[in-house]
Amino acid sequence: MPDTLHVTGCRVFLNQTEDDRLKGFASIILNNEFAVCDLKIIRGNKGLFVAMPSRRRRDGSFHDVAHPIVPSLREHIEAVVLNEYHQQLDAQKNGTEGYGKSMAGSRQGSEFLDNMDYGMEDDGYTNRR
Repeated sequence: MPDTLHVTGCRVFLNQTEDDRLKGFASIILNNEFAVCDLKIIRGNKGLFVAMPSRRRRDGSFHDVAHPIVPSLREHIEAVVLNEYHQQLDAQKNGTEGYGKSMAGSRQGSEFLDNMDYGMEDDGYTNRR
């Protein structure tokens, strides 16, 4: 197993609603081995940041489902996701090829992200229990 984790695949989906804070969603692959979906790209008081996948608790608060433990991994994930977000924005503005495409660094990661079902009907776990 590798000593460090790296984002080897990234897919960003721009938020098409008129939400001033929620700018998009992202899915990443770490070391061509582990996918993390439902990251959110949010405009906060200090600029854009990437929020990790979370679930709402009974008391209304949110709890991260998955998150980096070390700051360097969080910074790496945020840099890759925000870079792809800006590329998607540019492609959308210019109407160029690549809008909605993955920048996944590996063929395997790209194929995985391309074949993912992002529908809300099934949470991906219901049929596994």
